[in-house]
Amino acid sequence: MKRFRIRLPFGAWLAVAAAFGWLLAVLTWTAPGDPALWRASPDVEGFDVHLLDNGFHTDLAVPRDALEFRPGPLADAVRSLPPGDWILIGWGDAKFYVDQSPISDRLLDGARAFFRPGNASVIMLDPAQKNPIDLFADEGRRSFRMSPEGFERMAAHIEASLDLSTGAPRVAAARPNDDARFFASHEHFWIGRLCNHWTADVLNAGGLPVRPFRSIVSSELLAAIDRDAAPETRAFQAAWGRSPPFRDAPEEICARDCFLWEPGALIPIEGDRLALVSTGRGLWSETSPGALAIHYVERTRTGFRRLAAPPLKLKSGWLGKPPAWTVRRDLMASPTLVAEGEYQSRGYQWAWASLVELTPEGPRLRADEVTTFKDNGNIPNRARDCRIEATLEPGASRRDFRVRHVGSASALVTWRQGADGVYRPVDAPAGLLTC
Repeated sequence: MKRFRIRLPFGAWLAVAAAFGWLLAVLTWTAPGDPALWRASPDVEGFDVHLLDNGFHTDLAVPRDALEFRPGPLADAVRSLPPGDWILIGWGDAKFYVDQSPISDRLLDGARAFFRPGNASVIMLDPAQKNPIDLFADEGRRSFRMSPEGFERMAAHIEASLDLSTGAPRVAAARPNDDARFFASHEHFWIGRLCNHWTADVLNAGGLPVRPFRSIVSSELLAAIDRDAAPETRAFQAAWGRSPPFRDAPEEICARDCFLWEPGALIPIEGDRLALVSTGRGLWSETSPGALAIHYVERTRTGFRRLAAPPLKLKSGWLGKPPAWTVRRDLMASPTLVAEGEYQSRGYQWAWASLVELTPEGPRLRADEVTTFKDNGNIPNRARDCRIEATLEPGASRRDFRVRHVGSASALVTWRQGADGVYRPVDAPAGLLTC
């Protein structure tokens, strides 16, 4: 029995190889981004934006005031919308995207939108009253903070998609009993440029690297944000099982201990083990404390995984501000996180430090100590202001440290570790924090 063989000239095989290489290049090609644009640096006030995925289509949720602040046609369009602190922005076919009848009734129109080139398109601007964090589950949402320059470029890209042939944005469609407005776009919708392609280009204009061909599916846009996320963000997702930022509870039912959690920093412990410090902003009232949370995570080949060590949470301060913190390596046997909160009321000010030892087994709260006390003369008939400040100093061993108090009263107090692991003062003079 003869074997059947395909014999092609060398040139044909070369053409097949070239076609395969071209296809592979298209599938893997990444449009480069700009990290300086995409991510807001810690010392710059950025803009919080959310990517929302319903399983096949993506929208952006953008702060309304940020869009209205910049001059131009996009701001004019946003000002014409009904109330809402957030604007959901999407793009699609001028007919199929607007229509909300059952999908089974729109199959032919869907085929038309996909396969006929040159279809008219629209940009949806939909005002939302609630924060997207409360409206959309984590698995279908990615939240990120953009630099002012990145936000401007993203908004300018959206604006450039508007049809301004009449001199101003033009509403092409609206739904009954719906606040969304669909503004005419000069771009064309078809299978070569779908809704997620448009969103990918918008994000790329803001600095995010994207894979244009693969962006045909909505999950690719979530993956693009995940790939470019800072290590702290990926560690946060592993530690909390959620994407930052997120609330302990929806805003309308927040109690005193409700916080908005975000990634802080990673602190090396040993080997691939790290401590993730997350910051929590109190949301209940001006008297709410802020918070820190410490999880242990471990680097893996693909990112991070949470370790079994129970997390530690510190609530401290006021006005919802998370405590300021530093890491000291000269106080205890392991690195020590020193978190300092403060409180002010009626001329008084207190600041206190919480010392957390980052042991290999997990974070351990070791001590709480007042580091500042001020009375700015609020008590009647007081002859002078009272002011006492304290600094932490290394002790004679890693089982003790010292606190030096100066000001209206002075003392050098030794804190020693007890059998329970907690440090306590052993030689503090009576009435030290009074004047």
